Amino acid sequence: MDLAGSERVSLTKAAGERLKEGANINKSLSVLGNVIRQLSEGKEFISYRDSKLTRLLSQALGGNAKSLIIGNHVADQVDKRYLIRCSYIEIYNEKINDLLDKSNQGLTIREDIKGNVLLDAREAVVDNVDKVMENMMQGNKIRRVAATRMNERSSRSHTISGLFWSRKMPIRKMDLYI
Repeated sequence: MDLAGSERVSLTKAAGERLKEGANINKSLSVLGNVIRQLSEGKEFISYRDSKLTRLLSQALGGNAKSLIIGNHVADQVDKRYLIRCSYIEIYNEKINDLLDKSNQGLTIREDIKGNVLLDAREAVVDNVDKVMENMMQGNKIRRVAATRMNERSSRSHTISGLFWSRKMPIRKMDLYI
């Protein structure tokens, strides 16, 4: 995850589109701070839905995400095969865009019946770290950046990258025959 930095309008002298971008960046960072505070204080209600950033991160922030370090595990499991996929999205002015598919813009957040957050972003199949980096570099080419009074090249959006893996079941000989 890469969060765009908060901005002080008085320092950046932003106007027009840059002012709107800065306001959305500041709002989502403020909401993220509120959500983290609510979680740390053990509040019953957590305001995940106040920004798209916190809504997408709700499962990770709320402790429902399962994180694993798989590098050594996968290497040790020579008899198994894994399918590894990556995704890369940006949140720009509260609009979610797919950085791996330029035509897939304005994504909508959905929830399944269990409350899991779903997003129809492209997932590229990768088989090594170089392919993951290649996809991220491609995505960075369409990511929103602009010059500001503070920086020559400033990110104008938050990004979230995902890496997903699942075990492929081995094909048995009898499956090859009909």
